[in-house]
Amino acid sequence: LFERHSRSIGAMGVDTWRRLTGLRCAIVGCGRIGSHVAGILGKLGATRFTLVDPDVVELDLLTESDLFTQDDCGHTKVEALAYRLNHGYPYGSVGDTKTDARHILRAYRSIAGADILVSAVDNDAARLACALLSTTHCLVQLDVAAGIHRNDQGQRQMEGDVHLILPGDRCLLCCGGVCDYDRA
Repeated sequence: LFERHSRSIGAMGVDTWRRLTGLRCAIVGCGRIGSHVAGILGKLGATRFTLVDPDVVELDLLTESDLFTQDDCGHTKVEALAYRLNHGYPYGSVGDTKTDARHILRAYRSIAGADILVSAVDNDAARLACALLSTTHCLVQLDVAAGIHRNDQGQRQMEGDVHLILPGDRCLLCCGGVCDYDRA
C-alpha cells in the first residue's frame, strides 16, 4: 500500500496522508465534478465514501467523467460511481445513498459521521442545503461549482467557484458562494 502511494506520501508526509485516507467523505452531487473528486480521493487512498445524488447517468456525462462508461447509462450516478470506486480501488468501501440533497432530513441522516462534505451540485438551492448540512454537522465543506451562463451582452461565459469552509469560520452565503438568491 505504501509503495503504491509513495509519491503522495512523499509530497504530503505520512501523517497527513493517513489523515486524508482515514476521512469519511460525503460527496453530494456525483456527476461531472463530484465523480472527479471521488476518483482523485480514491486514487490518493481514501477509502470511505458516502455518495448522495438522485440522478441517473446519461450519455452526455460520459465525455466529461473519467469513471463512468456506457454500461453505466440508466443506472443511478450513486450506484455507478460506487461500483467504479469499489472495483477500481481494491481497498475502498462506499456506502451508497440515493438521496437528493434538497430533501434535508434524508441527506442529514446520510452524511452523519462524515468528516468532510464535498458539495458538487448543479443548483444554488442544493448548494444552500449542503451548506446547512455541513454547518449542522460541523463539517469541513468543499463547495465546487461550475457552469456556463450568458453575460450581460448575451455571450456565453464559463465560470467556476471553489470554497473551502471550515466549521465556525463562515458560511457559503458569507463568502459569496451563491449567485442567484432569487432562484435558490
